[in-house]
Amino acid sequence: MIVISPKEQISLIADDIRTKYSTSFPVNVIEIANNLGLKVYTYNEKNPNISGMLNANKKEIFINENDLPLRQKFSIAHEIGHWVLDYKSIAPQKDIFEISYRNVISKQELKEVRANHFAACLIMPEEETKKAWALNNYDIDDTAKYLSVSRSALTFRLDNLGLLNE
Repeated sequence: MIVISPKEQISLIADDIRTKYSTSFPVNVIEIANNLGLKVYTYNEKNPNISGMLNANKKEIFINENDLPLRQKFSIAHEIGHWVLDYKSIAPQKDIFEISYRNVISKQELKEVRANHFAACLIMPEEETKKAWALNNYDIDDTAKYLSVSRSALTFRLDNLGLLNE
């Protein structure tokens, strides 16, 4: 019997979603959201610590329009993660808003950690990330540009892949 970790399960789910619902690389998260039946909207969020939210009942993702585009990309992937991992198999009876904060709690709460890992796996597949990392001579800025992700998202992914310690 082969046992895989929860992180590996999330990675496999992200790979499956990307393969089924995306036709491009770098990954187009709006295309994936739409193909999953989710609508994506931007809104003017005054709180700089809120990057996005998911209304699971209405299948709507709201993204802070004040964030930079690459931050928005990760936020959309994060909210897709909440939808796939937390809500897709259930039909909420009332509006459920999953709000994503940028703070210490979001880095520790299990649902947020899972959604962050899903987002990183979705927009930065392991093999493509490893190849891009080597191709760009292990430079974070060049690799982030190549993968069309933010520097912080790439740093998070490289750390999770154990590539920053090499």
